[in-house]
Order: sequence, then structure tokens, then C-alpha cells
Amino acid sequence: MGVQRPPLGALLGDYQPGELIAEWIDGIPLKRPATATDVANLLLFLASDAGQYITGQAINVDGGMFMS
Repeated sequence: MGVQRPPLGALLGDYQPGELIAEWIDGIPLKRPATATDVANLLLFLASDAGQYITGQAINVDGGMFMS
């Protein structure tokens, strides 16, 4: 009895390629994944005078995915 491995390319839960991404995007209120530009815009804001009073915060760039 050795370790049994799934066939090469098999995905957790027998999802088809791309199916998990579609499910993940459906869970994001803005209905799209973040881009590098989304993150860069936050960094530019925090580095600007407009963000000078913001300190010690964890800011999620997630399109509202983890709103509670």
C-alpha cells in the first residue's frame, strides 16, 4: 500500500480547470479579481498627502470579498 496520488492535472474535489476561478470570482461583490493596478492605487494613496493620517491599518484590496 503506498501513497496514492491523483492523476497528474487532477484538481481538488474533481473540479474542471477554470471552474474554481469562476466560483471564486462569483464570491467577490465586484465580480472580478484584483489587479496589480488596484494594489498600486492603494499604495499611491497611502504614500500621498491624502493618506498621511492613516497608520497601523490592514487594508484589504479584495473587491469586498471579506466584508462582514
